[in-house]
Amino acid sequence: MIINRGSEPRWNFDAIGWARSEEARDKIVDVAAEDRGLFRVWSEPGERPIAPQAQMLLYWEEPPPSTAEWLAIQDEYYGRCEAMGMPETIGTPLPFELIDHGATIGMLINGANDLFERTFHITDQEDPAEQAPSPFGYSVGVWEDDNTLVVETTRVRYNFPSPVHLPQTEDVKFDERFTLSEDQSELIYELTVTDPEVIRIPAAIIAKTYLALGETVPLPMNCPD
Repeated sequence: MIINRGSEPRWNFDAIGWARSEEARDKIVDVAAEDRGLFRVWSEPGERPIAPQAQMLLYWEEPPPSTAEWLAIQDEYYGRCEAMGMPETIGTPLPFELIDHGATIGMLINGANDLFERTFHITDQEDPAEQAPSPFGYSVGVWEDDNTLVVETTRVRYNFPSPVHLPQTEDVKFDERFTLSEDQSELIYELTVTDPEVIRIPAAIIAKTYLALGETVPLPMNCPD
């Protein structure tokens, strides 16, 4: 059994567990016939590339805590069963769905403690500076071309320290790019974080590819009563 995503079997017989990238790509649906563009469920391939972590960012002041400190805070956070915020929500390996609502685009995603939908404001945009800070912030989306959606998220108030985004202030800005491949089978996702009070330079901390593997709808993982 393959436990670690991306690992190879030790012995020369069939193994169960995480599928490798080439096996996952064999399961891609007929995207050309469906012609749905970005608006479908997207899944990670079998191999999950290791994204640069917060320890690699250039901070002005305090560095991220040690692994032991971070794990202790994480255990307390999950113990309270709190909903995640940005950018922790987009770090999950679970499938997510992009949904066309017309004036807005929804991103249905499992945030580990709950299932929620982020909102990208396309034609009903308001002034972000006038929006109340929240864990998910206020997201404005722009179509750069037919296959590329660019989303800017500000007004984020979320201080849970994870290896992806520690630390951050309320001046943090997240720039996301969703780029559809020519054959519509792949979605390239990129995230760049800017926080002038904490990080010296903009930091691209996530860049990975998702595959169109079918309608595996994101399901909630609710905390026990």
